[in-house]
Amino acid sequence: MARLGNAQDIEPRRWSHLPVGSDFAGVAYAYTTGEIYFEPAFNIQDAQFDMQTIGVKYIHCFELFDKSARVDITQPYQIGHWDGLLNGAPAEVERDGLANSTLRFAVNLIGAPPLAGKEFVAYRAEKEDKETILGVGLGLQVPTGQYYDDKMINLGDNRFTFRPQIGIVHNRGKRSMELTTMASIYTDNNDFFNGKQLEQDPVYSADANLIYTFRPGLWLGGRRRLRVWRHNLGEWQAERQPPEQSGRGSRAGHSDQPRCRREARLHRNPYPGRYRTGLGQLHLRRLRDVVRSRQDLKMKTQPKIRTEQ
Repeated sequence: MARLGNAQDIEPRRWSHLPVGSDFAGVAYAYTTGEIYFEPAFNIQDAQFDMQTIGVKYIHCFELFDKSARVDITQPYQIGHWDGLLNGAPAEVERDGLANSTLRFAVNLIGAPPLAGKEFVAYRAEKEDKETILGVGLGLQVPTGQYYDDKMINLGDNRFTFRPQIGIVHNRGKRSMELTTMASIYTDNNDFFNGKQLEQDPVYSADANLIYTFRPGLWLGGRRRLRVWRHNLGEWQAERQPPEQSGRGSRAGHSDQPRCRREARLHRNPYPGRYRTGLGQLHLRRLRDVVRSRQDLKMKTQPKIRTEQ
């Protein structure tokens, strides 16, 4: 199960004004670590992961109906290690291969006109002190990632995910305030673990960023995130729980992530999600709980086994 319940495909500065007719390509490396929540039906507790990701991204900017637009294509390759308690006993598993490809189309409806060359440079100089941009986008996650229908842990999802987005950015001098809202809509995975069917209701996300730019390519950002979702694990959970615990419910959560990035003209976090690091990024996390969880796991007296679940 690659990223069950994960709907975060939001990154700062994705509504930035770019010159039309330009193309960008880049490679990024990311190391991510964190804890994973599994539904109780899976009998997996204290799950943690370490993930290395190499991502390749291509961006093309163009004009559409007198508006500036862009298309993003991202393909990550991942090497991951998971460990935790499976049915009460320590277990671990590793995966490496392609993760899901991501396509995104976005257009700026207000602000950020379609310009290039000297006109673009002159406009950016004029709007340096104050500017507001409003854009809409649609992301599509394609199930190209490595997937085994007889394994619980996978790099791919074996389903499509549609992510309509609305974003607004207000720039005032070197400060930028950015708000992005998004809904993640999932298709069914009819080849889930051992022939089961996985269903998931949409996840709604809001991501607010406050960014300070020291100079081009170097900026510091702080983020607050909110997610609201209902969950439904379909036949898998329905067969293993009483009707009153069928796996439906509502949840909400938020997180704070201060960050500092030094970037070139292109940056991409190739592993979308709650756990986010990047090339040249200082990511401040609450390490205390993670360290304690790892210590508790090591203190378990049961022998550790390797599993392909």
